[in-house]
Amino acid sequence: MSAASAASTLAVMDHAALDRQLRLGEDAANEFKDVARNGFSIDRMDLAKALAAFANSGGGRILLGVSDDGTVTGTGGVQQTDALLRHVTQVCRDLVSPPLSCRPLKVERDGWTVLVVVVPGFAPDRPYLVSGADYVRDGTQNRKASRDEQIRLLQSADYHFDE
Repeated sequence: MSAASAASTLAVMDHAALDRQLRLGEDAANEFKDVARNGFSIDRMDLAKALAAFANSGGGRILLGVSDDGTVTGTGGVQQTDALLRHVTQVCRDLVSPPLSCRPLKVERDGWTVLVVVVPGFAPDRPYLVSGADYVRDGTQNRKASRDEQIRLLQSADYHFDE
């Protein structure tokens, strides 16, 4: 699958696609984040690390308003959801370096709103850093990149350097 077709597949999140992903759970391209238990807010640094990890690892989706077991908990009312959307765009702009362009989309399921953040992959600006560190997606986890992974990220972005 080409990068363009993978990106278009990630962008599609209708009811059937959402239900399928909720059944399947988290994976290398999808992460769930429950915001209801935190007063409909999110840890900005944790979100930044997840965004950078996906951007450095081929892209993916972060589903805000979904617990780890796939239960939809929602993002609150319209004002709370809009505030979360603003937080996402601020984190993309202010905590991820270089700034990352993501597409947060609202999807409704059984009266609950889920905020789907589509993170592009293979952008020419990679690697994306948070507080000076590279992050990658490893299965269902986000972690700091190893030295070898950092080198591969730089090489894949067509940077030239001497070891």
